[in-house]
Amino acid sequence: MNEKKQRILDVGLIEFSEHSYENASLNKIIEQADLSKGTFYHYFKDKMDLYLTLVNVCIDKKSDYINSNPDKRYKYDLSDDFFETIKKQMLFNIGFLKQEPVFYKFSVHISSEDEQVKASIREKHGWRLDGGVDDMIDAAYLKGEFDTKYPKGFVKNVLNHLFKHYYYLLFPEDKDISPEAIEATLDLYYDFLKSGFSSKE
Repeated sequence: MNEKKQRILDVGLIEFSEHSYENASLNKIIEQADLSKGTFYHYFKDKMDLYLTLVNVCIDKKSDYINSNPDKRYKYDLSDDFFETIKKQMLFNIGFLKQEPVFYKFSVHISSEDEQVKASIREKHGWRLDGGVDDMIDAAYLKGEFDTKYPKGFVKNVLNHLFKHYYYLLFPEDKDISPEAIEATLDLYYDFLKSGFSSKE
């Protein structure tokens, strides 16, 4: 890849991993890449084009990580219930954080973007940002894995919110918390979710 384009991507990744799309500064990216605006626009149409390019790189990084990782804890099984599947997703996220910390932070920001940004991502990449959580919840209800005293719509709203914002809910001040601390906290988070919503029968 062209060295100048790679510099833009590297600096842009850091900026978007620290700020939402709206709050990220294109001028700062151009300045820190030590390039002119003309050079930036030679490679990218605008800020959104750069952002969507980085989203695609992030998707590829995650895909490469899961496909090349021998850790059986990440592998899904048809016998897994909803909560076991979620735990495996959490373990995957921790592993990805250890290997690609900046891309991990960027992916956290992606899941918290406003609907307009998410719509642009879906249009460009067809990427389901919710990870299919609604479908998983529907299947789990059919299998009796959720306590039926909780309406399905309520569970979907609560869990989707928690999954999209869990990093900031659990670690509101620790921007550079270690993967080990995240793993310990997510174990508690998983137990809390399962104890609260799973069927008691």
